[in-house]
Amino acid sequence: MAKRCPMCRAPMKEEIVFHRKITLDNKPQLYHYVRRYTCPEGCTAVLDFTKAKPLVPGVRPMVLGRVEKLEKEPDFNDKLLAAGMGVSLLLFLVGIALIPTTIPIKLAAVGALGVLTAALYRFANQRVVLPDSFPLPIPEPEPEEVVVQEAAQAAAPVQTEEAPKVKGTPVTVEIPDVIPPLERKEGEPIKMYVIMEGMQYELEVNEGENMLDAALDRDVELDYSCRNGSCDSCLVRILAGINNISPPTPEELAMLGDEVNKGFRLSCQVVVNGPVKILQE
Repeated sequence: MAKRCPMCRAPMKEEIVFHRKITLDNKPQLYHYVRRYTCPEGCTAVLDFTKAKPLVPGVRPMVLGRVEKLEKEPDFNDKLLAAGMGVSLLLFLVGIALIPTTIPIKLAAVGALGVLTAALYRFANQRVVLPDSFPLPIPEPEPEEVVVQEAAQAAAPVQTEEAPKVKGTPVTVEIPDVIPPLERKEGEPIKMYVIMEGMQYELEVNEGENMLDAALDRDVELDYSCRNGSCDSCLVRILAGINNISPPTPEELAMLGDEVNKGFRLSCQVVVNGPVKILQE
């Protein structure tokens, strides 16, 4: 059964692609056999890693076909093949009957012939089906040294004009049993507190701004990848201010399930409407 779009319920297109994903040790890993489901109406795209495998250097990925039952009306060639196999089987049985040997040996020969005939029949009624698409390669990143050198050259002329980066303060993280709300006082700017690697960053954001975009625009580098809710690279945990963010989207519910009730959200899908404190581990 074709996978359907959670938004418009249209059948989604399935592709087998390569995809990079941030692993638990915070390093990118290239996977193959990743199934990407795309809505034809452009609603959403979903990545399925259930059958994906890490791509090991030096190993060439293969496209695996599937075997399914052949369902079609027999044509002339099929009937001719069946007739030939039937005549051959009959001749083999006559030959076994005429061989001057004991009855147990004849029965064993007839049994082996029956097993071979059944295997040939099953093989003739199956077909190998390849996937609709082969793994689509993605371009490899440039060497890190080259990227750093080009970035330094590009930033050199405007180095004095760069805005000062947000400074963080050390903080001890405590995960609350119940996520407390945060009230916004009238006339005060909206504060978003981001905790990363033991440092807390205090940001002023606009009402209705996307959580991931708000952090990136203010030089707080939250991890992210697809930015459309198809992966969990931008996963954050809400520590306070649960009342000031948008409800979970269908993409978040499909990706996180019951973890949403514990405060886990995809920052690329969250809209900030008031003060909030988040943690990205």
